[in-house]
Amino acid sequence: MKNDLEATFKKFYKPLVYFANKYVEDKMDAEDIVIDVFIAWNNYDSSDKEIKLQSFLYQMVKNRCIDYERKKRRVKKNASELLYLTSEEYTEINRLEAEVLNDLYSKTEALPDQQKKIFKFYLFGKSTVWIANECKLSMQTVLNTKAAVIKNLKKNSFEN
Repeated sequence: MKNDLEATFKKFYKPLVYFANKYVEDKMDAEDIVIDVFIAWNNYDSSDKEIKLQSFLYQMVKNRCIDYERKKRRVKKNASELLYLTSEEYTEINRLEAEVLNDLYSKTEALPDQQKKIFKFYLFGKSTVWIANECKLSMQTVLNTKAAVIKNLKKNSFEN
């Protein structure tokens, strides 16, 4: 078995590295992938014909290269998202959004209870149908209440 592994390794290592390098474009990564495939092949039934073995090895290398590239893209995407999340622009947008929401919440506290309740549901993205069912009101009442709250908040915002 050890002789089979050594002979197969000598025969296929270089062409598999060349093949993998076409996918991952980094020779060291290609070599790592091929080594991983040979480790996996060590558990493979080597009594099959060489053509089958060759197909198996190339398919395994291809699959590992594709997995490697997917992982690399995910890491790259996460890195670019992290850069954005740590940027001043993102911080400023979130700060402004927090201030606007805080101002909105403080202004809604002065509203009558039913208007306050309906508007908070609205802010949390609940649908008119959901709010009507939850508050046991007609849809038209919910729509009228939302319109009245928005009108009231606009009026108060421009007065301050």
